[in-house]
Amino acid sequence: MSTYRLKFTSRRGSGFFVLSLVVGVFIAQHLMWPAVTFAAAGNSGDDGYQFGKARGLDSASVSVVRLVAGYNAVPAIAGCTRSVIGLGVLVGSWATTPGSPTFSNWVLTDGSLVDASGILCGVGKPMEQLSSIQIYANNAYTSSTNALILKSLRCHAAVCSDGATTNALTCQDTNLCDKGVVLVPFHTPVPEPFIDMVQTDQAITQSQGIELTGPVFPPSSLDQAAHVLLPTQVATNDPKNEPGMPFINGDGQLVDMKALDTGQSIRTFVNAVIAPAPLQPVNTNALHESWNRGINEYYTNDFVSAQSDFTKASTSNTQFQAPKAFLSLPRIRAVVTPTASVRSGSTTGAGGTSTTVGSHIGPFAIPGEVLAWFPWIIGGAILLIVILVVIIVLVIRGQLRHGREMAAFEKEQATAEEKAAMEIQRQQSQPQVAINTNGSANAVTLHPQPKSELRCPNCG
Repeated sequence: MSTYRLKFTSRRGSGFFVLSLVVGVFIAQHLMWPAVTFAAAGNSGDDGYQFGKARGLDSASVSVVRLVAGYNAVPAIAGCTRSVIGLGVLVGSWATTPGSPTFSNWVLTDGSLVDASGILCGVGKPMEQLSSIQIYANNAYTSSTNALILKSLRCHAAVCSDGATTNALTCQDTNLCDKGVVLVPFHTPVPEPFIDMVQTDQAITQSQGIELTGPVFPPSSLDQAAHVLLPTQVATNDPKNEPGMPFINGDGQLVDMKALDTGQSIRTFVNAVIAPAPLQPVNTNALHESWNRGINEYYTNDFVSAQSDFTKASTSNTQFQAPKAFLSLPRIRAVVTPTASVRSGSTTGAGGTSTTVGSHIGPFAIPGEVLAWFPWIIGGAILLIVILVVIIVLVIRGQLRHGREMAAFEKEQATAEEKAAMEIQRQQSQPQVAINTNGSANAVTLHPQPKSELRCPNCG
């Protein structure tokens, strides 16, 4: 009984020690490194766009849109109604007038896709006139695989209405719209992200294209177009590239576009139409600025500032979910929003970019993002020390208890052995006594006493 009880107690003590150690390390780890959700809804699954892998692609991808241009013959003719599918990119979005609740937006695309002059239906048939434009946001913008129509426009030739205002399309080539790019204006109640133009014209040899791909590519119908919305980096010379596909540099700036252009600079055209020099300084967009700063800070490992700017970018437009997808990335989730005293070390650099300076401890400079970890590191270290002390005490107590149990067991074992020896001696002595007793009886039997003869007193 004692032996089995000892073994059970030993196993229990060992298991408790291992369990305590595992639990302690687990708790300390999660306090020192906050829990990270690797498969967050904002940075969704296998079919969604994955942020945090390429700076230029992340920055520009949210501005790429899918366009579906509808054309009808006037007068209507059977077989002369069709849709042309391609891409475009947002190149501007700001308040229509200072302080206005309405924002003017511009999509740049290929003039052969959105042709204000109309397209041919066939030989001997009238021209098909532009009748509608649907503008779809992509999966990076929505952080979802569900299609989102940013705006539907009703058009009559070169003039389109978004339901609130009517604006004319602006072609780069005023004679033949399909020989260059075209700007499509529309209005929204919230700001939109848009791509920045390169500061100077650049060759496209070092550029990459952003295509919107999907299960069926390229899309050939309206139903397919709504499911081909995943931003994908491709080579600029890929023959499968769609009209209106933007070419970007490593910083995510717009260099050129796939279009039947005349060799004119799209940068000069865009700036002249939507941002003439006297108006350019007042064309501000807080969403655009916060998004760009957040991208730059993320890729320079300033995650505290990136978290702040992505949070700002997410408040201006609830449909724009890309900032929340960035906030769910492990490297940002691991950063705890610092206190005002910690952020007091941040300064604003040229161009409004936030730079974390941090603090100095002696000759050592401590970055702001490292300072943000200090409360967690200290708290985790203290907890880890407490857990280790508790474990050590438990181990020592277990060893002392084990020693006492072993001593008691050995004493009990010695007593049991002594009793067993005495019992053996007693059992060994019992047969000899029996033999001696029997021997005496036999002796009496073998040597009987002679019977005395009694004489009869009346017999003569």
